Formats: sequence, C-alpha cells, structure tokens
Amino acid sequence: MTPPEHMILVATTNNLYDLLPTIRSRAFVLQLSRLSDAEMHEFCAARKLADGELRMCLAEGCPGLAATLDLDVFRERRALLLAAFECAAGLAPFSHWIQHSESFANRKSEKLDYYLKPAYGLLEDVLGVANGKPPAQHLEAD
Repeated sequence: MTPPEHMILVATTNNLYDLLPTIRSRAFVLQLSRLSDAEMHEFCAARKLADGELRMCLAEGCPGLAATLDLDVFRERRALLLAAFECAAGLAPFSHWIQHSESFANRKSEKLDYYLKPAYGLLEDVLGVANGKPPAQHLEAD
C-alpha cells in the first residue's frame, strides 16, 4: 500500500544505518547536534528531572533520552554487566554471575545491544580509575 502524497513521517535514530535501506533511500536526513552541558543542566532543571546529573551523563546531550530514561532498567542492566566483569576479573565467584545471567536469560525479548552501551561505560570507568581518574560517568545514583 502506498502512503498518501501529503503524508510526512518524522523519525529519529542514533544510527541512520539501523534503518532499512528502503526507508533511508526515501528519507530527507536532518542532522541534529547534541545539547551542551549547560543546556542539558537547564533542561533537567526546567523539567525537574529526578537524578538529573546521572540522566545528563547517560543521555550525552540528548534531552529526549534524559527525560525518558528508565533508571531502574539502566541499574538492572548495569548490575548484570558489573557481575559479569567481576566474575571475569576473579573478584566474584562464578555463582554470582549465574544468578544474574539466569534473570537475563529469562528476558528473551531484550536485545543484547541494550547492554553494550552500559558495558562500554563501565569499561570507561574501569580504565579511568586504573589511570588515576575518578569514575566521572555511569555512577550509581543512590
């Protein structure tokens, strides 16, 4: 079915190549830049977002993500990855990882891609701390 000529569809993506080639070939691409830290502070303050600092770090200049980010889900994913890293480094027994991995295996609908960004953030923190820097991003907001 062909859409009506007057139809305009607006879509956003972090990666243009995640879209099907048939969609990309018919799209008008508009690059939007990320907001500065000052603009993100202003946005979070105006919206009175809980855990604004954590949201700003995770959203990386994207106000829509800062506003809609589910921090409980983020913390669950982060805990799973941290358990995997602790086990791999010999800091925790394998049984610690098994407890976390079973809960992950039961979520058959979740894509592994959702875990890659928090994993990358944890690795950034580990490398930073190993080189004498405080973990500036991806901190727990307790």
